[in-house]
Amino acid sequence: MTPLVAEQLLADPRIAEARKLIGDALAEHQSKLTGPKLPDPDREQSYEEMLAQFGDVRGGNLFYPYLSSGIGNGALVELADGSVKYDMITGIGVHYFGHSEPAIVDAAVAAGFSDTIMQGNLQQNLPSATLAHSLVTHANKHGAQLEHCFLTTSGAMANENAFKIMMQKRHP
Repeated sequence: MTPLVAEQLLADPRIAEARKLIGDALAEHQSKLTGPKLPDPDREQSYEEMLAQFGDVRGGNLFYPYLSSGIGNGALVELADGSVKYDMITGIGVHYFGHSEPAIVDAAVAAGFSDTIMQGNLQQNLPSATLAHSLVTHANKHGAQLEHCFLTTSGAMANENAFKIMMQKRHP
């Protein structure tokens, strides 16, 4: 059987090397984030201006006046003013595992080489089929009697987004 183009891409040694280099670079830069740090005085004014401009564009100030630089190390997060803080609220989602968690970064890079679009009943892909099968199999191993798994988003997301819009409009 001829490998799919996607299989060929994922098996390309250059991809493996690129992922390794990204992981190595991430580790090198994360090693510089070892504890809290005060803001860089040269960045403080522009940081305050960014916060004010972002508040104007959003229609209200941020609940927590923090703008991440885009990197962290575990519970530590670097802000755009050069300071390093402990994230005591764990951000959201992947930050639960720590900022710039290497395994999450690697998964995101791998996803970048894949068509990760999955829209419920509209567009599926091989990982969707694998996940659905895995969920049914594991659930049934633990006493469930499932035959089907339908992957989709939910109306709860619409309610959550409405709540966020309401919070923004009514803040504080």
